[in-house]
Amino acid sequence: MKNIPIAVLLTTAMLSVFAHAADKENTNALPQLGADSESVTVSGLSSGGAMAVQYGVAFSSEVSGVGVIAGIPYECVNVLSFDPTDPLASLTNAGRAYHCMEKGADLDTLLSLTKRHEKQGKIDSISNIAKQKVWLFSGTEDPTVKPVTMETVHRYYQEVGPQKNINFVKNIPAGHAFVTDDVGSPCSETKSPYINDCDYDSAKEMLSWVVGPLKDSPPSQPGKLSLFDQRPFIDSTLTSMDEQGYVFIPQNCSTQSGCKVHVAFHGCQQNKDTLGDEYPTEVGINEWADANNIIVLYPQAKTRLMMNPKGCWDWWGYTRYDYAYKSGLQMNAVNKMVKHLLTKNPAQDTKTM
Repeated sequence: MKNIPIAVLLTTAMLSVFAHAADKENTNALPQLGADSESVTVSGLSSGGAMAVQYGVAFSSEVSGVGVIAGIPYECVNVLSFDPTDPLASLTNAGRAYHCMEKGADLDTLLSLTKRHEKQGKIDSISNIAKQKVWLFSGTEDPTVKPVTMETVHRYYQEVGPQKNINFVKNIPAGHAFVTDDVGSPCSETKSPYINDCDYDSAKEMLSWVVGPLKDSPPSQPGKLSLFDQRPFIDSTLTSMDEQGYVFIPQNCSTQSGCKVHVAFHGCQQNKDTLGDEYPTEVGINEWADANNIIVLYPQAKTRLMMNPKGCWDWWGYTRYDYAYKSGLQMNAVNKMVKHLLTKNPAQDTKTM
């Protein structure tokens, strides 16, 4: 490259910027699909698992099922600073976050804080959580979010809902990853892209629990994964969400209303900035969604050098103090996306699934 004139390099760089901008301008709008408001479920890995927990708690009246893989208890970092006399209260939120991943948090304090938020109207009624189907996964070899943390998540849900609604898988020798039947790194490893082959189809097991029994026959016409414009749903540059997200739409759901909706939150270093569409295409959710008329929303967090260098979802307060409430910047943005999918397009067929 040393023989290429600087002017040519600058021109090439500028063309690349313009092409990138044009690509974003041409991104499709998220469609209105008249989806079923009674069948909205969420899931996620790591920071996405934490996001699934807090979204399911905050919007409990709108969520029927929650899947959590190596996630974090609701409002864990604020529990650690709940008591001003606690030496951990002097830690930064980032320090508390690492403590949460290593040790979880006190259950009674978690529940007390959740009830306080409910009373203040920051989240929906806790009684709704008892109706949710909850699927939890913790790899025995996970060095990042320790099994003790997921045990706390398990006990939290046991306190707010019946055990019959909870399925806790904790016997797979997996590292910190989304576990698949035949895709990814060796099962016990913890490395990018954090998708591991453990001969276990967690997408199937999770969806069959939180959504209900699944059909396994593929449709005659496959669905499509597409980019969509997230910007209409984002209220602030502090939201730390990408301009684009992904959505998977089964062919039937593009013409007929009544499909289910599943929101799949990626983990840290699994966002579009880092992996492109690898998370949406490789974890195995789309194949089961296609066979069962489930629209899958893959919202995307943004990698930001100072505030969010690993492209994580906010579960410790890097966006704003209300990150875990319905008013939180990311929470509100995703909720608006879901509500958009639930809205019926006047041109759509009236037939329901």
